[in-house]
Amino acid sequence: MDSSLDIVSPKSHNLYFNFQGDSYCQPITGTVAFQPPQSFDAIVSTQLRVQLIRTITSNPSPLTTPQSQGLLECMRRRFTNTEPAEVNRTCSTIGEITEDILPLPNSQANGSSTESQNIHIPFTISIPVDIPGSVTTNLGEISYDLVAFVIAENNTITSKRQPIHLYRQGISDEPTIEYARSYPNSKVITQISLSQHLHSRAKSDLSFSMNIKLRNPTTRGERVSELKCPAVRGIRCRVEEVTIFLVKSDESNQEVERVSVREICNVRQKSHWEIIENSPGTQQCDAYRSGSVDVLFGFTIPKNANPAQRTDLSCYDFDPGHLDPRTLPPDLLEYYMSTSKEKLVMTVEHRLKLDLLTGEDIFERSTMTLVDRKPIRVALNASFPLFIGGCNDRDIGLAVLERHPPRYEEVPAAPPEYV
Repeated sequence: MDSSLDIVSPKSHNLYFNFQGDSYCQPITGTVAFQPPQSFDAIVSTQLRVQLIRTITSNPSPLTTPQSQGLLECMRRRFTNTEPAEVNRTCSTIGEITEDILPLPNSQANGSSTESQNIHIPFTISIPVDIPGSVTTNLGEISYDLVAFVIAENNTITSKRQPIHLYRQGISDEPTIEYARSYPNSKVITQISLSQHLHSRAKSDLSFSMNIKLRNPTTRGERVSELKCPAVRGIRCRVEEVTIFLVKSDESNQEVERVSVREICNVRQKSHWEIIENSPGTQQCDAYRSGSVDVLFGFTIPKNANPAQRTDLSCYDFDPGHLDPRTLPPDLLEYYMSTSKEKLVMTVEHRLKLDLLTGEDIFERSTMTLVDRKPIRVALNASFPLFIGGCNDRDIGLAVLERHPPRYEEVPAAPPEYV
């Protein structure tokens, strides 16, 4: 009977990071089930090797076009370049362990068939914290595989590969992420403070609070008895995914950059946010003298958008280099043979584009009664970083920061033999 190999491990693994630049992760654990061949008891030196291999693949350049090139240029490149572009791929070993396999007892001694016995070997692979997660974009892909194979006397008995998805999970002690932008050249707005609320129940639900400071909260109307006040009538929101693929050559010291911008969703919310209340008194006067507007808004990313997880340059601080083909059995070389000597780097970030729709309300100065309302116009186009993905609170910190988690040996399926 031929030998067989199987990997029993989770299909996904989390890498944790906070918004201060720190990263944490636990080792990848699992079990390899090995059914040896009939002559396995005669083998003296046998080893099990388990590797975590990362593959970065660059899609052919005619399939994508940077945002700076228009639709006509994109169509021209698609139809004029008939030669298939080369797909660049680099493979690296992120983690590796080697375990010795002891030979089974003689089948005649215990009265059972060696063919029916399986060997269960638990393994633990420590991985660095500064590696990117599994990402798929129109420019390329980052994927990971667990590879296990048994080597006996420099010959591979059997091998197995299993994909594993690495997901970068955010950790935050604070309930919000805050950003601030100043606009000295704007005639209407001087500053915007945006807060993105975290710990939402669904990863696709985004909620924000925004404070807008106006340059001239109130101005004199056409009449002495009138007062003009700006108001925010609505917001146009666009979520964009920016993917940058870098090809770095160590020999020529050159760097080729490809950029792709994809719009994930486009939302418009209508409302009426003003800096004063429609009631007389000293409180409303203090409100419009402060010259700020508080805006609450939110939206849901469509399910078919499939945004990629955030990946920045800090995820590439660990450089394992290219995979050595001599460390793999021949039947796995076709999957993990690098086609490029350059270093491939792919980053993904998201940004929120805001169009503030403003108008102008005219009030009677003495009674603060609305007299007239001017049409809507776009006052400002703002851009902010955006975090998309699940975010846990600090309660998981004890589990994440555990440097050496306990290792549980495999429980045998058969009961022990008593003498």
